[in-house]
Amino acid sequence: MSGPVARLAGINVGAAHAQPRGDFGLIGLAVMGQNLILNAADHGYTVVVFNRTVSKVDRFLSNEAKGKSIVGAHTIEEFVSKLKKPRLIMLLVMAGPAVDDFIEKLLPYTEKGDIIIDGGNSHFPDSTRRTKYLREKGIRFVGTGVSGGEEGARYGPSLMPGGNEEAWPFIKKIFQDIAAKSDGEACCDWVGDDGAGHYVKMVHNGIEYGDMQLISEAYDVMKRGLGMSYDEMSEEFDKWNKGVLDSFLIEITRDVLAYKDKDDQPLVEKILDSAGQKGTGKWTAINALDLGIPVTLIGEAVFARCLSSLKAERVRASKVLSGPSPPKFSGDKAEFLKNLEQALYASKIISYAQGFMLIQNAAKEYGWKLNKPSIALMWRGGCIIRSVFLKEITAAYRADPDLENLLFNDFFKKAIHDAQEGWRDVVAWAAKAGIPTPAFSTALAFFDGYRTKDLPANLLQAQRDYFGAHTFLVKPEYANADHPEGTYTHINWTGRGGNVSAKIKSALLIALPLGTTYFRNLYPDPVSRAFYIRFPKDPAVEHRRERQALDCRNCAVRLNCALDMASKTPAPKVPVVLPKKDDPTSWSTQMSHSEVLKTAIGSKVRVLTNFFPQQPIEGYLHTADDTFNWIILWHPTAFSDSPAAPTVSAPINIPTAANPLPPAQGGIKVILFSHIQSFTVVTLPNVPAEPADLSQTPIRIDTNAGQQRLANNIAQAQAAEARRGPKGTSPSDQALFEAISRLLPARWEGNQMVISDQYAIEKPYKASNVRLVDERGSVGRSGLDRIKTMVDMERHKIMLRMGVDVSEAGGVTKGG
Repeated sequence: MSGPVARLAGINVGAAHAQPRGDFGLIGLAVMGQNLILNAADHGYTVVVFNRTVSKVDRFLSNEAKGKSIVGAHTIEEFVSKLKKPRLIMLLVMAGPAVDDFIEKLLPYTEKGDIIIDGGNSHFPDSTRRTKYLREKGIRFVGTGVSGGEEGARYGPSLMPGGNEEAWPFIKKIFQDIAAKSDGEACCDWVGDDGAGHYVKMVHNGIEYGDMQLISEAYDVMKRGLGMSYDEMSEEFDKWNKGVLDSFLIEITRDVLAYKDKDDQPLVEKILDSAGQKGTGKWTAINALDLGIPVTLIGEAVFARCLSSLKAERVRASKVLSGPSPPKFSGDKAEFLKNLEQALYASKIISYAQGFMLIQNAAKEYGWKLNKPSIALMWRGGCIIRSVFLKEITAAYRADPDLENLLFNDFFKKAIHDAQEGWRDVVAWAAKAGIPTPAFSTALAFFDGYRTKDLPANLLQAQRDYFGAHTFLVKPEYANADHPEGTYTHINWTGRGGNVSAKIKSALLIALPLGTTYFRNLYPDPVSRAFYIRFPKDPAVEHRRERQALDCRNCAVRLNCALDMASKTPAPKVPVVLPKKDDPTSWSTQMSHSEVLKTAIGSKVRVLTNFFPQQPIEGYLHTADDTFNWIILWHPTAFSDSPAAPTVSAPINIPTAANPLPPAQGGIKVILFSHIQSFTVVTLPNVPAEPADLSQTPIRIDTNAGQQRLANNIAQAQAAEARRGPKGTSPSDQALFEAISRLLPARWEGNQMVISDQYAIEKPYKASNVRLVDERGSVGRSGLDRIKTMVDMERHKIMLRMGVDVSEAGGVTKGG
């Protein structure tokens, strides 16, 4: 059978092929994988399937796939051999190490030009890494978001592919054939390079978090505030689904509220009010913080789920903390419900505006060319957040692809202004009634903040300068000789201390000795990226060094210690960062890149790089930046990468803000920290100054944002390490711990998982292994069965996602 992809690739598949060769291959036979395979087969494609648990392949072929153009394989080699070239291979396995594991298993059997597609919920940095890794091997990688759940996978999902764009012509037809359709257009288009596809899926999931939280708050206001029954609430959501809020989530909310259990009682009333999360909403909020974008509604939605997980604590708090109880509603209920509908609509507009703000800034940060109209189109059908509302977003970005913010579009500007009065009434009424509406409230607060010309951040910045000398800029209308426009200023607010800004203070705390060479640590710390200061091994110097160290320990700012006690010659200043232990045999002092290099601004330095050929480079240090991890050297004439033997040159005037370098004079060289093997201070600056704002400076750097980003990354790494199980923890056991910790506070204690300080799970981490930490006490005993049920449910979900067969007798067998 000659498939569409084969024709597109120009491959001639003739009658010589007795065995059908697949147009498309998929690894992973969990529910999403099976449904996507059946979807592709329905569209005329021959699909080759593989699963790590081979028996699952046979069962699938004997049941759901029977009689369809689906071919099974029992080994990776057989799987690859049954695919037409270039091979299209899709992975639908658990995000994380499993994806990398399958990629490595596929590589020995693939060829240059083949395409590997990751359709899981991978974090976008992983997709960026995989794209670059596989490009070097000649393999085209695509990381694609897949949204719509099980039903979407079967009958048409929203697909968001990104990665190596060379793959798009080969996968475009099959992707757009199996994708959902909206007004005749496929809900699938190329998103962008590297991790762009999974990034857009991440933001999609974040918006999904926000939409669900907004709907839940509207339900809470209806139930506790208006005293509506479940049938009445279902009818109201049905009305909303016929207007501006027409969407998948409003539709299913109508159905959920109307669903009755066997005793004819609403099932949703019986469900524990503790919401789980898989982490994509959290990723969105963290990335927004990293980029400095106020995606407040998604952040509040994530925190609302975190608060919901503190069920036992909230029960205790409800008994001791007082506040208003929702009064019996006495106003016009129909009018209030209209206001509630408008509040939900306006808040959704804010959520999408924030989401597209984040996408727009991510494109700048990561160098992606994103098609915003296509992104809105991809979300119009097949996905969880699909809604009529998205048609207007598509139209807005088609009319103006460079639209700065959705709120500047005429349609949305009018919509949010029309909804504003009812929106404010609902938020105010809920606050007085004691009903929490964090998503409604933060959406309104963002709107008011975004439309405010002057925010109180001027006081905040003054406070920062007062206690930390962090400097500030003045408003243009108040600029003068004391406070020039565009210049960072520090004020001595108290009359005590000095007038030195934080940036200059850090450079004055440590002074560098001439002639000392600073070497890269042989075992570099990825966090501190430290240099070592190595002193010469000379007995006299050893004595002087020991004396110097003792002095400096007594006074951390005593910088003029005598290095040459015999001659009594005034010596250069020395570092004050000293070893923690009094070890006379090892006086190597560790200092971070930023500490060492920032102190040498204006000095003439000689840098030895660690790449071949190792040649020293001399110049005047103009910039040492720990955001981008580079230094910039300036030379008054031109650079020579092979200078003569170093000599102490006469000081010259280096560039300063007061004495800027003419654009045509001298040369600039940028060197990455990671390329520096060692450096030596040749001469000290004759003008103590901060780096000048040269016209040649390649970029203006926000060091505060960079430092915050580094701190966030360190915190994430430390948190991830703390969550990692002991040696020998299997991927499924680690996944169980992650799932539990998203619902309740959890930690590892040896080989045990400890939940809420009350329950412990021992190997093999099944419901039957859950016990009380204090088995003799009564604390937590009433919740033991609930914890066991939760463990059983989460474990079962993990097994399904991993394609694992679970049997009471045989235990666990890993699958794809």
